Amino acid sequence: MRAMFLLPLLFAGSAAADSQRVAVLEFDASKAGADLDRTYFSDLVRGAVHKAVPRIFVMTRESTVLLLKAQGKKLESCEGECEVETGKMLGADYVISGRMTKVGTRYSLTLRLHATASGELLNTSEARGKSLDEIVDGTDAAASALARPLSLADPLPVQATATRAASPAEDNGGEARRKAEQAELARQQMEAQVRAQQEHDRATQEHEDVTRCALGTPIDCYNLGVSYETGQGHQRNGVVAKQLFQMACNKNYAPACAKAN
Repeated sequence: MRAMFLLPLLFAGSAAADSQRVAVLEFDASKAGADLDRTYFSDLVRGAVHKAVPRIFVMTRESTVLLLKAQGKKLESCEGECEVETGKMLGADYVISGRMTKVGTRYSLTLRLHATASGELLNTSEARGKSLDEIVDGTDAAASALARPLSLADPLPVQATATRAASPAEDNGGEARRKAEQAELARQQMEAQVRAQQEHDRATQEHEDVTRCALGTPIDCYNLGVSYETGQGHQRNGVVAKQLFQMACNKNYAPACAKAN
């Protein structure tokens, strides 16, 4: 039980500015009336969400499976009512679940997006078709529509210009100011993109380190904790370091227990 809450706490050690994470669970295909490759459809949704909202960190299926395995869970068993709780265990901010059904001769893929913190259903989307080929073709659009609540906010508006007639001198000065304002806006947007990329890279590194710790030896966890504690090899983060030490301690590595407490 203690380990169940450990990975979300590790992710919580990152600042709120870090990239938000979305987990995609295995889709329920029990009522589809066919032997479907559920992995294929969930991977389609992962790719579509990443393309629609690049700033969002989309957890891979492999890392999701590994993290759940470390907690004694299986991805295919995390459906229905446990979807939000599973998202919390994975340290995800959002979780996507889905269901494949067949009614008569028509297929349907229904997607749901939940916020893990509140459990709120943020959006739903659906792909319909007379064949699985049509469902495949419609999955990209359905996933993109589902991810709309995750989209970036609208860019800063450009300052409005005066409406009265301006003299040539004023016009030249106004044009220069507008160009300067546009250049400054472009610079700010570029800096925001760089920061977002850095935050995404840091979130990716933390995610990979958690996976290494969950599957590795207690010494692996301990060494990662030291790296986060000292800032050598990773950005210094005392909360992340302490949680890694706790994971090593849970694996009965005594030196880590002293640092975890």
